Amino acid sequence: MKNLLAMLLALVLTTSVCSAATVKTNTGANLKNAIKKDVEATKKAIKADVEKANKDKKAQNKSANKETKAKLKAQRDSQVSTIDNQINQKKQQLNTVKKSTTMTETEKTIKTRAYERQIEALEARKARIDEAYKKSIKALD
Repeated sequence: MKNLLAMLLALVLTTSVCSAATVKTNTGANLKNAIKKDVEATKKAIKADVEKANKDKKAQNKSANKETKAKLKAQRDSQVSTIDNQINQKKQQLNTVKKSTTMTETEKTIKTRAYERQIEALEARKARIDEAYKKSIKALD
């Protein structure tokens, strides 16, 4: 047992002396290589952190844009539904005028044209509102 321990001790001493001799002769090169590796590792870590931060920011912006788009769509739908109700009322009034038997043809024609112009104006207004909201939604993308 003592012989085995003595041999292991001798082996450890010789390897440590050899490594110490190697380290002393290559200390400058080893230090230079170690610094290069540290700098490269730091660059990679910083680059990865920046990319992760950019991805997080894009995801956050995307979720915020989804909420904004939903609000814009709700606003558009409420405005368009109001205009649709007005259009339906005008169409009902137009049908009432066309079916009326108490009016003269001239009165029917005048009221019919007036209601048709009002319907066209409401449809144009609806198209402008829809176009404005489409542009604002597209700007968020």
